[in-house]
Amino acid sequence: MPCRARGSWGRKPIIDDGPVAPLDLPFCPDCGKEVLPGDRFCLNCGRNLERVGLQPAMPQATYQTQPSALPPSSGPRKKNPIIALLLNLFLPGLGYVYNGAGRDGGQLVFGVLVFVFYFIGLGVSFAASLLFPPTVEASGISPLEYLDILGLMLPIAFAYDGYHRASLAS
Repeated sequence: MPCRARGSWGRKPIIDDGPVAPLDLPFCPDCGKEVLPGDRFCLNCGRNLERVGLQPAMPQATYQTQPSALPPSSGPRKKNPIIALLLNLFLPGLGYVYNGAGRDGGQLVFGVLVFVFYFIGLGVSFAASLLFPPTVEASGISPLEYLDILGLMLPIAFAYDGYHRASLAS
């Protein structure tokens, strides 16, 4: 059986047994690697696939996958909408973190941003009310009082949204 090297770039030699029409085998009978229909040679071991018809192909039953070491996952765990509601009501943003944990990275990021910016807004509102107390001459609601009202209303909206998102996901 003549053997000729195909180039000097480190490829394995190709075994040539003469011209015969290529067979459509799914796997190389020598190394077991998958081959494409119409391939004349195995790209892994260099076996001539044109003369393989004389020998039986490697049965697919010899290829067995090992069982996974991890238990089968049932997917992300369902989230309790009441917990998401309570977290977003008392600590705005953490309900989104709870909803997104293990499921949606976007909700995690959104929840952290809501949490941080909500408490930055409360801090700014509190500091502004200390630095700029309302005057006696001012009538009506000052812009800082609007900010305080908004700071009280936002957790209610976040609580509803967290409950709704957890209900949709479960």
